[in-house]
Amino acid sequence: SRQGFYNAVWPQLEMMKAGRRGEMFPASLVIMDADRFKGINDKYGHLTGDKALQKMAGELRSHARPEDIPSRFSGDEFILWLPGMTKEQTMEVAKKFQSAVRTRNFEVAPGKFVALSMSFGVVETRACKLGPGEDVKKITFRLIEEADVELQKEKRKVRGGRRGSRR
Repeated sequence: SRQGFYNAVWPQLEMMKAGRRGEMFPASLVIMDADRFKGINDKYGHLTGDKALQKMAGELRSHARPEDIPSRFSGDEFILWLPGMTKEQTMEVAKKFQSAVRTRNFEVAPGKFVALSMSFGVVETRACKLGPGEDVKKITFRLIEEADVELQKEKRKVRGGRRGSRR
């Protein structure tokens, strides 16, 4: 859940903030969104769509390290916290997950399979400048907003029928 994600990430950010006098250790946040997911709900129904998201969540957990924090964020969006990972390292993890999702069909009922794809946005904590006395909740929300901006750029590429390289 979203609150469970916050409850797990906030103590890590507090430790990171305290340990380096405002300079953040590397950690990255990824927001992922299922591409064109409304079409799956429209074609197969919301229960089937939810099963597909559950399968996707399982795939995400299988690609996460024990110290990572994956969570369903809202609707067809997932969020992943990767402590100790730079943006470049996280991009590689996200691309592997994206490829794993794209290359398999998810069985949502006996004999019923759906194909899924994902877009993602990545931000690294070291890119986050801390203001005086800024709390971890504000840091987290700002990281999510920045990752969402990157995600929306990618979604525009998908809607335009092209999937380019991510930077």
